[in-house]
Amino acid sequence: SLPDEGKTFVSLNLAMSIASERDSRLVLVDADVAKAHLSDVLGLGDAPGLLDLLSKDGLTIDDVIVATSIPNLYFIPAGRSSAGAPELMASRRMEQVADELSARFSDAITLFDSSPVLLTNESQVLAKLVGQILLVVRANHTPRPAVLESIGLLNSNNIGCILNQFEGGSLEYYYGDRYQYGRQREPQ
Repeated sequence: SLPDEGKTFVSLNLAMSIASERDSRLVLVDADVAKAHLSDVLGLGDAPGLLDLLSKDGLTIDDVIVATSIPNLYFIPAGRSSAGAPELMASRRMEQVADELSARFSDAITLFDSSPVLLTNESQVLAKLVGQILLVVRANHTPRPAVLESIGLLNSNNIGCILNQFEGGSLEYYYGDRYQYGRQREPQ
């Protein structure tokens, strides 16, 4: 919903986790084109990427995709910034790129790290092109109305939430005392 909820951190960790599973491949796309933090973290902030693919005729996925040092994990940087980024993300070309990624990597998961839902419309555009949405919610930070508004704007039946940065000793408050892993409950 908002900045600083850990979307990029969660995207990168989820990508590495899935790619490390047996028989899994993953394409991670930095679709937070305004910030491009993921591209910077991976040292590819100046590399051609998604925005270039959307704006330049003749450029292909092969021209922008990067194999990482983690087997089965590929990355598409955000690309060079463009004043027309919102329009590019909402373009027919973006639909074609999403379809091409799906067809070409039919045995892989494509994961888009996108911008905060309440700050730009790029996430709403991407939501129409993907099969599932994970909304990162920062514990004790993201207001409930912001989460509900984001879910409404994404307008999808396939939204899951990841509670990030939870600090606490027990989830008993949230789940009751029925779920205690690693220890037996005393009979009553």
